[in-house]
Amino acid sequence: MRYRPAIFVGLIATIVYFDVTKDYNEQIWQQCENLMVWRSKESILADRYGRFVDKTQTLASSFFIGFNGNMDVILNGKELLKKLGYSSSDSVHGQDKLVINTAADLASVFKYYFKQETAAERAVIEEDSWLEILKAINEIEDKTYFIGGNAALIARTMSYSNIAIKLAVPGGPELIKQLKEYKVDVMDQCQQSQDELHVIMEEQ
Repeated sequence: MRYRPAIFVGLIATIVYFDVTKDYNEQIWQQCENLMVWRSKESILADRYGRFVDKTQTLASSFFIGFNGNMDVILNGKELLKKLGYSSSDSVHGQDKLVINTAADLASVFKYYFKQETAAERAVIEEDSWLEILKAINEIEDKTYFIGGNAALIARTMSYSNIAIKLAVPGGPELIKQLKEYKVDVMDQCQQSQDELHVIMEEQ
């Protein structure tokens, strides 16, 4: 099995875009243009999507949502690199790379983007390297898990209405556990022994 987690490096800012339907989104953007208030289109879209969720109570009794779901794990990037054997920033040459092949690549990309105070997302493509990184992640006590992936986030949002939600995404133990708090079930066929992880590295 190939692991292709995403490593987020830098100052993270994430916008979740809820693509409900083409027609519905066009109506939203039209209303955005007519509103004479200082609000971003993203915030208006989120507000309109919330109203759409309320309306679904009269449209259906259950929903099946799929495609992507994962756990976002937020941790101290320097601590992770230290666990991987890169304790001195002076010993790491900051350089951008399109993908992460080794732990050394991770250290290099991390330093490169933090020096510029920008963000980046890179995938680990070598299974052995990912298992090495995962081992180091598991050794860090101070880390936080959040539900991630558009499908999982949409399911969580829709759970506030009186609708039965079935989620068809690769679901590991932590994702299944957290979604149960919102009464969202990951379908049995999609459950797996490990969570899909997006690692968000912060400089603290």
